[in-house]
Amino acid sequence: MSRLPKLPEKIKTPTDVLELFGYLTWVDKTSFHPDDRFWDEERDESAYVTRGGGPSYTKEEAQLRDRLMGEAFEVVTKEGLDIYELALWVTTEDLSDAPKWVKRVIGSWRRTASMDPSMNGRQRRASEKRKS
Repeated sequence: MSRLPKLPEKIKTPTDVLELFGYLTWVDKTSFHPDDRFWDEERDESAYVTRGGGPSYTKEEAQLRDRLMGEAFEVVTKEGLDIYELALWVTTEDLSDAPKWVKRVIGSWRRTASMDPSMNGRQRRASEKRKS
């Protein structure tokens, strides 16, 4: 069964890390890097912008993603995983060298996420809020 990735409330496991990265990639439609912050504290604005030049995230949304990314670094360090490799597996089509658990998690939502490329992240989040 396919589904869209979910934005975890907390990052506690490697699977949560993949869910975060999947959400950023397939729902938010953000081309992210694990080292980059989502909120630019110095400029007090979203560090990511839409194709139209507007902010991709509100302050609260960006700060949530910054917190989750920090937790992701803690989990992968504890588990001896490479955060950059996990990010690449989420954002690439080639999973040939990925472990089975990564293929299973990514496979559970990748097909669904790619079905509606017309919606950007903000539209998807608004749609999700209306459904709940």
